[in-house]
Amino acid sequence: MPVYYSDGGNSSSGRIVQVQQAFKTDGFSVGNSFAEVTGLSKSITVTSGNKVLVSYGLGVSAGPNVYSAHLKLRRGSTDIAISTASTDNSLNVSSFYLTSYDSYSDSTFTNFNNMYLDSPSAGSHTYKIMLQSGYNNYNVYVNRPYTFRNYNNYGCVVSHLTLMEVTAWV
Repeated sequence: MPVYYSDGGNSSSGRIVQVQQAFKTDGFSVGNSFAEVTGLSKSITVTSGNKVLVSYGLGVSAGPNVYSAHLKLRRGSTDIAISTASTDNSLNVSSFYLTSYDSYSDSTFTNFNNMYLDSPSAGSHTYKIMLQSGYNNYNVYVNRPYTFRNYNNYGCVVSHLTLMEVTAWV
């Protein structure tokens, strides 16, 4: 359910007027093609001229010995908040993770955290998190380690996608 802000009739720009959130507690895995992370998509209906502040946080784990995970933020079918820095075979993505040469790196996480102020048109928009493994035959995981180890000092995490409608700047 949306949360609305009211300032008693006094209008101001730059205020958050609506918040939508997708919160993921279960695990997810994906191979070497970008796929939508189930449970981390959310729709928001935006008033003309307003913006959407998009925030995401994911716990991601990949295989040991230099394996990778790639994340793209997407509105509808359009990738947004994508790097343009690569001029070679490197991917331009929203977030990237490369494991170390450590044999235990498959039991650790990286935290993909980012924010982006989007300027969509008026109407309803669906935002989603797209994820892929950087290598064939290896999955990457959300909210759980690549390899479970039966130790009480290991754990699993939660992830979110949060959308905040921000009133137009005047």
